[in-house]
Amino acid sequence: SINCSGRRSKVMSTGFKLDERNSAVIGKICTILYAFTIYFLIGDVLYREFALHQSPKQFHDIAALITGNVLVFITLLLYYGGVNVGKISFRYVVVGYVLFVSLGMAFTVFKYRLNNLSAILDKAVIVVTICSIMVIVAVTVAYIGRRRIDRQIE
Repeated sequence: SINCSGRRSKVMSTGFKLDERNSAVIGKICTILYAFTIYFLIGDVLYREFALHQSPKQFHDIAALITGNVLVFITLLLYYGGVNVGKISFRYVVVGYVLFVSLGMAFTVFKYRLNNLSAILDKAVIVVTICSIMVIVAVTVAYIGRRRIDRQIE
């Protein structure tokens, strides 16, 4: 192989030679398969919990794997610049936060069959705290990733 100066490189390249189009196609295929895998695992956990009425201990490992995998995926996506943070407005962050809290509360009320206002408010504190931590971490990682990309461009 020839390096940027036009001389032959001492390192031999092995394996498949991929151009930008091939890399993009492979990336798209990997993304689609990743999404299918995560969705099917989520479906499996929900089926076990609500249809088979299994205890959470019986599928806790799958749920932890899904949660960790998705959180790391989103963190790396934000850090490495897969999402253009400059175009995310404060309004979108607030709408996303409200959506997370609403979905979390709906799921919690449905799962625990809550009908007492006191119990709902107790669970709401937990849901709001978890959603707040997630949004703060996501915005912080996106900001750090944006700064890293800006330094690389300079």
